[in-house]
Order: sequence, then structure tokens, then C-alpha cells
Amino acid sequence: MDGPRFCLDVGTRKVCGILAEGRPGSARVLHWCVREHPGRAMRDAQVQSVERVAATVAEVKARLEEASGASLQGAHVAVAGGVLAVARAAVRLRVGHGRPLERADVAAMELQAVREARASLGPAARPGEAHCVGYSVLERGLDGRPLAQLEGHRGSEAALEVLATFLPRPSLESLLEVLRRAGLRAESLTLEPIAAVQFMVPDDLRRLNLALIDVGAGTSDIAVTRDGRAEAFAMVPLAGDEATERLSEAFVLDFAAAEELKRSAWGGPGVPDIFGNPRPLDAARIEEALDPARRRWAEACAEALLGLNRGAAPQ
Repeated sequence: MDGPRFCLDVGTRKVCGILAEGRPGSARVLHWCVREHPGRAMRDAQVQSVERVAATVAEVKARLEEASGASLQGAHVAVAGGVLAVARAAVRLRVGHGRPLERADVAAMELQAVREARASLGPAARPGEAHCVGYSVLERGLDGRPLAQLEGHRGSEAALEVLATFLPRPSLESLLEVLRRAGLRAESLTLEPIAAVQFMVPDDLRRLNLALIDVGAGTSDIAVTRDGRAEAFAMVPLAGDEATERLSEAFVLDFAAAEELKRSAWGGPGVPDIFGNPRPLDAARIEEALDPARRRWAEACAEALLGLNRGAAPQ
């Protein structure tokens, strides 16, 4: 990593930007900024108002430029899997014993595997209509022997399997337009759970069967690790907004008031409903109102996680 990089997470409720330097695994955050969207400019990880989301991204960019003195033109972006498709594919390469495998050989195999994964999704994932936002290499092997890395080894036939994730082009185009209006270009794209696993779960812990759930406002992104890799991803379209909407319905509040109530550590002197009437609320009533939303969220995440993890609970 040469010089500071601008990393950006455009979430359903907030935009987070950081400037970091160093290499993956030992990067250091130099500056950071978080700003909330005005109103519900995004829902369920999907851009609703390009103009309002772009204004929030532009504010984060300006704050970091002011703090660092740098001019930011490109961003490395993590995207939520609001309408995520996942597929696996394996490829083989006849290499002969004449030379060791090079990084270019492995990169070509990975690219071919991603293409075949996209093709396996059917017509909806034709080139131009589905964009790969991240992939993990699940298996590597040479002449039938598993290997942690292929580069530098000699053999007759190399094999490689990937787990690739895709988003529909229209969803991605909206985000790219947000960046353009904020004066930025996308230097790279990855999926939020992929980024979260890389940051939160060190390599030596990925040998364990662990689950990571990134709970945002619009979606809960799930990743499962096993045997040293992230082997499965999924998205549950339920998260913090589900609780806010439940409070809004239960106590006749607009969304902003319900969000404030959710964050206020259970009650206070009173929250005005949509008619302006104060509603004194205690913790017990708020807990009771939230319980159906929490149960629905927990059941949906548990079902998705068990489906990813071969029907078993993770460690």
C-alpha cells in the first residue's frame, strides 16, 4: 500500500470514511469521519436518492481532506449485499513440469473461475448485468495435492475453486453515480462481509468454524469461516430499521422519532407522536414493542446461518 488510502462504507444509515496507511493486517487509521444520511436516503442497502447520498459522501470526503490536507479523488468501497448472488466454480490448468507457476497463471485461473461462477447463475447474471464484488479462493491444489499457495510450485495440473459474489448492475450503477457526483471514482469494490472478515478474523482463526454477522440498518451480512478461509456469505434483509419501524407502528411515531427512541437507552420524559402529543414510555413498554422485531431478525439470521453452515451451529 503506497501512501494513505481512502476507504468508504456507504451504509443504509451512515457513511463512514477512513484514511489508512500500511499493509492489510497491519494498517493504521490516520483519520476517520462518520455522517448520517438526511432522512431515508437509502433503504435496505439500496440508494433511494442519489443526490442526498452523494451529498453525505461529499461531506465525509471534504472533512477528511480538511483533516489530512490531501486531495481525495478515488475510494476503495465496501458494498452491502442487498440483492446478493453467490456461486462456486472450479477450474484446472495444464502447466507441465517445465516452469514454476507464476502469479499471472493463478490470476488467470481465478478470473476464469469467477466467469464460470457468474455463468452458473443463469441469464440474470450475464456479463453487463451482474458485477462481481468479491470472491474467496476456497481450494488450491497441484496434481491432486492441496496447497496453501500455487505460486512457485511445479507440476502437471493446477486446480482452483472460488466462491464469488455478485450484485445486479443497476444497484451498482446507482452507487457509482453517487461517487461520481461526490467527485470520486471507485478504485476497488468489495463486499462488506468480505471486508469485515479480513479485518475482524485473523488468518489463524479462520481455521475455526466461526460466523460473523455485520448488523447494519437495512441488512445483516453473514460470513462463515472454516479450514482457513471464508467459505460462505449471505444477506438477511432485516436489521436495525426493522426495530425502528416496529417502534414507529407501536407508538404512532414518525421514523426519525422512532429512531431517536431506539437509541435513547429505553425511554425518557416523553416522545411526541405524529400528532405532537407526548408519549411517556418506559423500558418495559419499549422492550415489549421491540420483541417481535428482534425475534424475527434472530430467526432469519439463524436460518440463513444454519443453511450456510451445513445445518450445524458454528463454534
